[in-house]
Amino acid sequence: MRLVERRIGLLFGGFLLCFLVILVRAFWLQGVQGAQLASEAISQQTEVVTVPGLRGDLLDRAGNKLAASEDAATIYATPYQVKNPPQAAAKLAPILDEPKGEVLEALTVESGFSYLAHKVDLGTAAEVEALNLEGIGELPDSRRTYPQGEMAGQVIGAVGSENQGLTGLEEGEESVLGGSDGERRIVNDALGEPIRQETVKAAEDGEDVQLTLDPVIQRETERVLAGVGETYAPTGATAIVVDPRSSQVLAMANWPPVNPEDLSEVSNEDLLNKATGFNYEPGSTFKAFTVAAALEEKLVTPTSESFCAWMSKNGTRMDRLSSGIDAA
Repeated sequence: MRLVERRIGLLFGGFLLCFLVILVRAFWLQGVQGAQLASEAISQQTEVVTVPGLRGDLLDRAGNKLAASEDAATIYATPYQVKNPPQAAAKLAPILDEPKGEVLEALTVESGFSYLAHKVDLGTAAEVEALNLEGIGELPDSRRTYPQGEMAGQVIGAVGSENQGLTGLEEGEESVLGGSDGERRIVNDALGEPIRQETVKAAEDGEDVQLTLDPVIQRETERVLAGVGETYAPTGATAIVVDPRSSQVLAMANWPPVNPEDLSEVSNEDLLNKATGFNYEPGSTFKAFTVAAALEEKLVTPTSESFCAWMSKNGTRMDRLSSGIDAA
């Protein structure tokens, strides 16, 4: 009987000891480390992503879009979560229009995060999402589009990877065109699947800027300037068409042109708007060379006369007969 009571006592003591250990452990986790563990749990279950504000549009005088922004996505990978990198790369490469080797390299880097493609259109992002590949995700983004192609490329200017204006009107009107990014909190379940989204800060879009450029005159000016460039092969050329009655710029062209949608092989000099980017323009100082060339070719003589016409500030046509050097 005493042996049974002793065993019961030992068993009770064992249970009591286990209970005390559990109690102390629970107190340690909840009382001492509770705040830290709760913070870590929140960081594992939630993430805050940036929601970009769209830039305002650049419009010509007719209201046609020269530069516009649209929603896009950036595709990224969490390499250690990708189960079969070669197979995943084979599926992703054709959709993202990227070399398979580069995609595979991004999927196998040792870091916990890598970009696969920036600013892809929403259709491409939907195709990637449909693959349902583990470890592949997307972030909201925006990208600049140019409905009129290369037209007024240097005048419009370039936009950087962070959607900030770098050159041209994109830079000069940044305070108007630039939007304000917002934030969105995403809550995930234990499997990492989003179960709730909360707007922390709403994104604000930029405002539109309408220019005085006339699309018909702009295209014709660029066509003529391209002919000059192809014929004489200068280092660069520029042309400006102004309405003398209102001083509105109807066309501003540069040669050679640039495509603002593809700046991979474009230098800073190529992006320069020669019409406004130089500290000075030759103007009448170049007349001496024009006259010298005409005299050398015997097209004029020192006594030759020419008819000049120009518009005054109030739009009145003014004529005069010029002679000698001034005729140039």
